[in-house]
Amino acid sequence: MNKHIIVIEPECIGSSHEEVNAAFLYAISHINENSIIHFFGDKEHFKSVHKIILLERDKVLNLEFHPISIPKWNSIPIYKIIIFFFIYKKLFKFGMDHRINNYFFLSINSYNLMSLKFFLKYRLKKKLNINIVMHGILEEITRPIPLFPWNKLKSIKYAVDKYQDQGIKYIVLSKKIYENLILQFPQYKDTFYPINFSYLYKRKTKKIMKISGKKVFATLGQGNPYLLKKIVYDLNQSRPIIDNYEFRIIGKNISDIRRIHKILILFIRRLRDYSKFFELFINDISKKSLMINQIIQTPILEDFSNVYCVSNGKWLNRDEIEKNIQDVDFVIFLYNHDSYKLSLSGSFFDAISYQIPIIALSNEFFSSILSNYKIGYLVKDIPDLIDIIKTIIDSEEDFDGKNDFKSEILKFQRDINIESDIAALTSSFKLS
Repeated sequence: MNKHIIVIEPECIGSSHEEVNAAFLYAISHINENSIIHFFGDKEHFKSVHKIILLERDKVLNLEFHPISIPKWNSIPIYKIIIFFFIYKKLFKFGMDHRINNYFFLSINSYNLMSLKFFLKYRLKKKLNINIVMHGILEEITRPIPLFPWNKLKSIKYAVDKYQDQGIKYIVLSKKIYENLILQFPQYKDTFYPINFSYLYKRKTKKIMKISGKKVFATLGQGNPYLLKKIVYDLNQSRPIIDNYEFRIIGKNISDIRRIHKILILFIRRLRDYSKFFELFINDISKKSLMINQIIQTPILEDFSNVYCVSNGKWLNRDEIEKNIQDVDFVIFLYNHDSYKLSLSGSFFDAISYQIPIIALSNEFFSSILSNYKIGYLVKDIPDLIDIIKTIIDSEEDFDGKNDFKSEILKFQRDINIESDIAALTSSFKLS
């Protein structure tokens, strides 16, 4: 008799997190080979995830799909909680009808976690084997819980701490993340556990022959448009020719930046108009005048001729990403120094999957990786990063170190991949 397992993706729609979720589904299916997986999630997201597994591993999973309507990210909090309450009612009714005790949540946020805990405590009143994958939301657990009751619903720490006796286990994606978490919150030692998460790397990567010799630098995902603007502006100001390199934004569009920029300029101009009044309260506002003028006069990213934003106001699907990443020389990561202590960068694994070297601002995540694998450049600040980019632009087509970077990327893929982690994942993902 086949066993059953429920996997739910309560947040992602379309192609969001598709590679990550494909790896999880592949691992769960591989470990529980004779089990039926019931996937609850967005219809288009399921199609994207299933397509990746079929394409990259030629594996047909024993999957049954159950569509759910995920509320939009900007819906009001109480609406999200109510909607998820009814989603969980459907989910657990199906589980009870089929005597399913094993549930995997591929993501979570504070609202649907609170809804889940309310449902388990007041409606289901039965302990189940529930495992929840914690992604970037875990970075927010260090924030203090707000005092105002309504704002507490926004706090992931409040949601995790509420009703802790329900047997929920939280998955973090590396031992280092677990160590960082327990160092700050020792009370989570038994409710969180680490896995060595990896990725379903592409078996074949397409590369196109460059005709122009233009060097292409890209950001993936949401990136950091404000830092990228500074890099492009400083670089273009210092060079007589700017048509031999390109910055490409592959991921979430920055078209709203123009609107935000205009609002910011209007606000700053109004602030400057009333600076005499504000000087009564802020003595050094006159010292800010140079900065204000720079903000008003500096162009935004979309004004640079050698910046190309691919997405045009929407999330990109995998085919669109592949089309625009084939001729990229380096992926740039502009994360803050204190970021990714409690999560992993999916965009980093995308770069590794497409075998593209990286240039990254130093933080704990990238420092630990580049100390073991020479897959690109680690820089301490923006001036260093600009110097590296200048060197690459001025170098020959196949500049020194590029082939070495790619051989190190292949080594990284051999060492850290979903297949080699199957044994370690079995204790966590094997059905009881």
